[in-house]
Amino acid sequence: MAFSPDGGFLASGGGDKTVRLWDVSDPAAPKPAGRPMTTTEEVYSVAFARGGKLLAGGCKHGKVHLWNTATPAKPIPLGTVLTTPHTLNSIAFATAGELLAAGCNDRTIRLWEITRPVSP
Repeated sequence: MAFSPDGGFLASGGGDKTVRLWDVSDPAAPKPAGRPMTTTEEVYSVAFARGGKLLAGGCKHGKVHLWNTATPAKPIPLGTVLTTPHTLNSIAFATAGELLAAGCNDRTIRLWEITRPVSP
């Protein structure tokens, strides 16, 4: 799970091969923000880039899906699926949001440069 930088949304990934966004602006009554985003594998980790417009979902067999979440109710898949040959355990964006890291089960870290996948 990961909170958006503004704290208004929570992203969760799961074994059902989806990433879901939750509107948590009212912590007493969280609610789904749009339809689930689908992947081809179980989702082990999610991360927002700085600004909250870019969401990544790291999947079991080394795939990372990206979505434009500028409109949380209608996230847009960015089409680019990043891959590594190893199972992903976790993902995280660097503070600037232009570098994405994946921790893999073979004790390696994979880095990708993410350059302007979402308009400012």
